[in-house]
Amino acid sequence: MAKNYTVSINNGSVTLIAAQSNIVSENKFSGCIRRILSLTNTEAAGGSTIYISVGQEAAVNKGIVLLPGQTFIWSIDAGYSPPLAQVNAYSTGTPTIAIYEEIGWAD
Repeated sequence: MAKNYTVSINNGSVTLIAAQSNIVSENKFSGCIRRILSLTNTEAAGGSTIYISVGQEAAVNKGIVLLPGQTFIWSIDAGYSPPLAQVNAYSTGTPTIAIYEEIGWAD
């Protein structure tokens, strides 16, 4: 018998506090999968760069770099499951990061 899957969709944004690691997505619990996580640096050209780290504190020049206007997407459609660990962001300024996330689990 096929399992039913429930999907929770989270849309939001976080304005980062300058010069510290900021949580942008919490750890996900065992038994679920993060189907997609999209992070967008909403700063205009010339704005602050954001550094993304998974499972550890974010810091300058560490992890995934998001320049102003850039988006990074982890997607199950790419053939793997995005990480379940906490996602953190760091910037020297106070940019806003837009977040789109889908979490799925079996009923």
